[in-house]
Amino acid sequence: MSTIFKSGMYKSTIFQATTLPSLPSTIQLYRAIRKGQQFLVKRLINSRRNLVDIPSPNGYYPLANAIIFGEIDIIDILLSAGASVHTGNRINGATPLHLAFYYGHITVSKVLMNKNAKLSAVDCIKLTPAHYAVIAEQQDILKFAIENKCDMEAKDICGWTLLLRAGKI
Repeated sequence: MSTIFKSGMYKSTIFQATTLPSLPSTIQLYRAIRKGQQFLVKRLINSRRNLVDIPSPNGYYPLANAIIFGEIDIIDILLSAGASVHTGNRINGATPLHLAFYYGHITVSKVLMNKNAKLSAVDCIKLTPAHYAVIAEQQDILKFAIENKCDMEAKDICGWTLLLRAGKI
């Protein structure tokens, strides 16, 4: 290993969160979220506010990871720290609301919608959160989406509506 790496002098503009030795990395935040360690999440966010805007190693932003792992208290911490309900995964464009619908988290969905998350948001293949609920066979959350006036005629990239997709599954 070269001395430049050992001394901690290497500073990448691309990989800032993992190369600056004085700052916590995204992997620490990801692990704290995965393990439900609220205190550590608060500490990491307080030491570096912009961690909420940096994707984790799995490509998802911290808010999305908290939704995937079902950590409602951490979701509140991240939203209070300024995490965006509109920022989707860099690869597939799935927003936090897409994930909440996929995993069937009605409470989280209500919180996100109170923060102006859109039922009309689409991912890279034009799937809405309601499409995700259909794919995951989450009937309760789909009912919630319908009650909140989701677009039943929204078509994905193949032209499939919710009803067509539900019939196929």
